[in-house]
Amino acid sequence: MAELESMKVYQTKNPVEAFEHDISENRIHFLATLGFAAQIPGVGMITKESCFDSVDVVFIDKTGDTFSEGTMDQIIKLKGGARSYASEYNALLRRHLHKTGATECGPNENWGDAFTELNAYVWGRPTRHGSGLGMHPTSPPEFTISLLDLDLTEDTTEKACEIFHKNGVSQSVQFHLDEHRKYDGEWKRTKIASFTCKNGTRSELKYER
Repeated sequence: MAELESMKVYQTKNPVEAFEHDISENRIHFLATLGFAAQIPGVGMITKESCFDSVDVVFIDKTGDTFSEGTMDQIIKLKGGARSYASEYNALLRRHLHKTGATECGPNENWGDAFTELNAYVWGRPTRHGSGLGMHPTSPPEFTISLLDLDLTEDTTEKACEIFHKNGVSQSVQFHLDEHRKYDGEWKRTKIASFTCKNGTRSELKYER
């Protein structure tokens, strides 16, 4: 089972020892795994991009591969071991970066959970508020809320600030607001306004002219 050999090491490898060795050699990087999408276990992609943009990412080999050998139980176990290893290693590095002042984020900022919670709120199950939440590739990221009903603007924008504050985000977060509706049978998005959130407080809406 040559395809699986490279991941077997993570069943027994000590992430604390590996982290301490890497730090002593000034090798600073998060560990990532692959699957349906890339993941940075223990930190999350959005938190990484928001708080640790300059830190390198190293992917663990084979975690995203489709294997022709081995049983499904073996593959699941080995991939799970690699994710658990990466999660512990990344948590150690995250604490180290906070301790050394290598980030402007607070130690409890969780942008990923904030994004997930706000996205669920925008979709508004079981009553749909909007059509989703998008992220711009900036650091810290900017977000776009797409609403189906602009009567929900006040409620949704206030909730955005509440959710990010609850998840420990202390930085000013930039949001854009779109209306998502059908015109001549086609769904289109129109820019409506922008606003910022800081410590749970929303700025005045700045409407597009």
